[in-house]
Amino acid sequence: MIDPKLRLSDTLATVTRRVKQFEPEVCRALKGHYHLCLHSESGSQRNLFISIGEESARLVDSSSAEVDLRLKLRETDFVSLIAGSTDPFTLFTNERLLLHDGRGNAVPFAAGRRLLQTLLVEWRIDSTSVAAIEAHAARLAGRTHVDRVTGCEADEFFARYARPGVPVILGGMARDWPLTSLDPQTLGERFGGYQVAVFSDLVEDAGTSNEGKQAVQTSGRVFTNMPLREFIQMSFSGPRRLGDLSRVTPYITAHSLPDELLEWIEYPPFFPREAFVRPKMWMGPSHTETPLHRDLIDNFLAQVWGFKQMRLISPAHTAKLYAIAENLNPYYQPSQLDADRPDLAQFPMCADVPYTDCVLSPGDILYLPAGWWHRVRSLEPSLSVNFFALNQAPSSISSTSA
Repeated sequence: MIDPKLRLSDTLATVTRRVKQFEPEVCRALKGHYHLCLHSESGSQRNLFISIGEESARLVDSSSAEVDLRLKLRETDFVSLIAGSTDPFTLFTNERLLLHDGRGNAVPFAAGRRLLQTLLVEWRIDSTSVAAIEAHAARLAGRTHVDRVTGCEADEFFARYARPGVPVILGGMARDWPLTSLDPQTLGERFGGYQVAVFSDLVEDAGTSNEGKQAVQTSGRVFTNMPLREFIQMSFSGPRRLGDLSRVTPYITAHSLPDELLEWIEYPPFFPREAFVRPKMWMGPSHTETPLHRDLIDNFLAQVWGFKQMRLISPAHTAKLYAIAENLNPYYQPSQLDADRPDLAQFPMCADVPYTDCVLSPGDILYLPAGWWHRVRSLEPSLSVNFFALNQAPSSISSTSA
């Protein structure tokens, strides 16, 4: 058994190294003083401070500076967080990560999101990398087709898709996952006690008790914490009870896959496992949708059951897609556009932007290179798992890709 003190020591060494490596652009975005309060099972407390200036950052044991943000969590959760075994939003929705301003007032998750995101990864995006992704994609401006291949070998994958930055459907690559054998009812029976954060725009209606659940408002959304069993019953087998669902369908979005389910999946074969952060789970009834956005890291999206329709647009057209400046997560950028019915009077530049539509079948994996814009829609009740390669540079701009 690993000594918990050793694990904490190693984790602090990792965080210290990552903080020292913050580039000036990252420092300017995060400039401030942060208090990291770690408490043990015995009740003892360890206080650390991250001081970020214009050009550099450091982790220290004490600070006289006024704190801008205080983060409080257990030592064990901190170790799991930095190791990638959990994610900050899961801890926050379960009240195991508390965020307060310098005066002790509780603040929303958005207040700490960018700092946490930056601490958790080995590779950090900057404006130079974004420009390189878009420049590399210039020759793909007119692409309106996504290949579907089976039995793809590593040499072919990197030569035809990863290095050029071209999406591809790896047909049937996840077909033999054990997870594909579990329908919603069986999944609920086996793993129903696992707590999930369910997205909606309303917490509850007047006739629905929210006892035992925590509702968290963040980024204009409401996430309600509940057992997976309850979400499955609500979404797939009975009357829906989460607010007025004529307005929005509840959906599990980018929720870290629990330990118990890791043995039921397989990581994509082409990247080293350490390139990925914790796999994310997406689950909901038909017609759930993720609006047009892009992720600035390579991504593999595996379809476990149900069908999903994707609308993809090359990074070469970013200037015409009315991107929203997103400060909270540097790896994510949404668009103002409705990808299916854009308002051309308000957004005229998007009128001639080409796109491609494709459908993921159960067992398919879509490789989506960094920077590709996409809108996702579930055509049936659906479960997907995705893998963000946050710990390495995108293959299209990396000279070290296989």
